[in-house]
Amino acid sequence: MSSHIEDYRKKAIEEADRKINIVEETKKALQTEEHFVNFLKSYHPQSVESFIKYYAELKAHWHIHADGMAHYRNSMGNHYYEKTLHLFNEIFLKKLFNMQCRWVAGEMDLEGIEVSTDFFRFVDNPASCTFVEPISAKEFECYMQFLQTEEGQMSLNDDEDDDDEYASSSIAIEFYHHYRSVYIKRKRKELPLWFYFYDACFGTSHLLEPPYTRTDLEQQYLEIWQNEIYTQSLTPEQLKNWHHYSLADRKLHLENPELEKAYIEKQNQEYIEKKKNTPQYIHLSTYDKDMMLEIMHLIEPIEVIKYYEAEYAWRHRDDKGDLIAMDEDHLQKIKQYIPVQSSDDYRFALREAHAEYERKEVMELLPNIFDTYRQCFNNGTPFKWQKGKPPKPSGNDMRKRIIAARKWKGEPDNVDFLKKENLR
Repeated sequence: MSSHIEDYRKKAIEEADRKINIVEETKKALQTEEHFVNFLKSYHPQSVESFIKYYAELKAHWHIHADGMAHYRNSMGNHYYEKTLHLFNEIFLKKLFNMQCRWVAGEMDLEGIEVSTDFFRFVDNPASCTFVEPISAKEFECYMQFLQTEEGQMSLNDDEDDDDEYASSSIAIEFYHHYRSVYIKRKRKELPLWFYFYDACFGTSHLLEPPYTRTDLEQQYLEIWQNEIYTQSLTPEQLKNWHHYSLADRKLHLENPELEKAYIEKQNQEYIEKKKNTPQYIHLSTYDKDMMLEIMHLIEPIEVIKYYEAEYAWRHRDDKGDLIAMDEDHLQKIKQYIPVQSSDDYRFALREAHAEYERKEVMELLPNIFDTYRQCFNNGTPFKWQKGKPPKPSGNDMRKRIIAARKWKGEPDNVDFLKKENLR
């Protein structure tokens, strides 16, 4: 095992311990400090409970990944290189997704993967993934060909993650197999266009087909956890408003659209009736920036508030108004003539002018990045992937729930049943 992977694992263990401490300290403070408790009295009790849990997780993330957030702010001066690295990562994500497909089907065991959600942590951490083969010259050439298609040109735009028809690569890794194992219909295609193009190049489309052995097994235990364990943690009042859409009902409704329609209408009517008789609390949400800042100024030092604002800037980097301001900023820094087409809306003209320049820069930078990647691989040195993205969550919650369900059934408190040797 290479030393940089060992270093990564050591750092990951240290970060995990630090995160646990920050989460527990934060939850205790939010649940006991008088000025915060008083502030929350007007909010819905359930939303307060979930807010405290998620806020503690966020605060731990801000502390642990503060350097990454600072890198994001600084990377704006190196925009085109960062953009190119982001695109180069798409090749890795397709390879990761293919390995996920094979793991879900029960073909193999993979280092570091016990449950399906363990794949999420590699989405923004390619360097820590030991089971995906290096990107080959043929795969890189395939991606370059894709970028020269009309569909590929669309993926060069910052708006790709907002596509109403196609999912992003990270969304595909997070939800593709999950949706199939819980019988969820999707209005948009669950894979990015690049994945389909890769499959056409290398004949890997068969990996999308059943069986979904491991995720099906996971869902069976998660169903037990929902019905037999989670419900026991709810108060009688909470149980009145709790409803679980069972796997059996999902499957039945997938096969019978009219039954699904009647079910949805019934649920909507019940919700309307409950709402009439429920006190109207204000709901607390970590997505409300003004609310977050109001609360943070009550309990946090200015350093933590800056961490939050840095992460907020990352998560909302694709807001339309911010994109236009960024385009103007980038264009002002370019030391060459940039043609701008006439338009009734100057903002559209600036966006298009910068987008065209960006596409040209990215297509020129990609071969250089691939050369650097290959040199690093041949020399046994780590390649510097894009930094600054918040990591995807680990599979700990799913693992804990499955183990709890296994114990409820009188089975061993582990997830070894998902190992290849134990699959039926």
